[in-house]
Amino acid sequence: IRLPSIFGEIILGVILGPGLGLIILSTPDGILTHSAAVIKLLGEIGIIFLLFSIGFEKIELERLAGSIKRSLPIAVFGTIFPFLGGFLAAIVFSSTIFHQSIINGALLIGLTMSITSIGVSLRALIDMRYLATAAGSTILISANGSNACGRSKFCVHYRHTLYPCLSYRKNGIECYCWCFFIWYLYIHDPKIQNRNNEL
Repeated sequence: IRLPSIFGEIILGVILGPGLGLIILSTPDGILTHSAAVIKLLGEIGIIFLLFSIGFEKIELERLAGSIKRSLPIAVFGTIFPFLGGFLAAIVFSSTIFHQSIINGALLIGLTMSITSIGVSLRALIDMRYLATAAGSTILISANGSNACGRSKFCVHYRHTLYPCLSYRKNGIECYCWCFFIWYLYIHDPKIQNRNNEL
């Protein structure tokens, strides 16, 4: 059917995982079973191998630099629409789940929906052989941008409520890294280099 293999892996994980309840991962008291520990370990090893295999792929920074302008609106709308969809869906359908604060629960769902998985996106692009194309570069930049925006909003909003260990310091380090990355792509853009040579 010409689909990336990771789609089948995700579907198989949903079928066999705890989402459909086919595998019992905990006792009624909330204690993890032995099979749950094994599945969790295999999942973490799988993520490590996924990211490790992606690291072998060659990514041209010049092509990424040329895709920043096209990727910006995609990243913005790719963050806003999933956030609004998750927020409104949580308000409408999950009002009985969040007993203490419906708004905080809806914000949690919206922020979770707005975060993009870079590993899944890259694996799909690699399997479809789109990573070296202009469309692949645009998808990669927009996925990174929406992921950074979603995680930053998550850290800022929930550092005092749900996850006290997440602080502005960690969020600031991530922002500095992104600024350096954008600056590096900017100075290596061929159009900018040609313009500087003309001046």
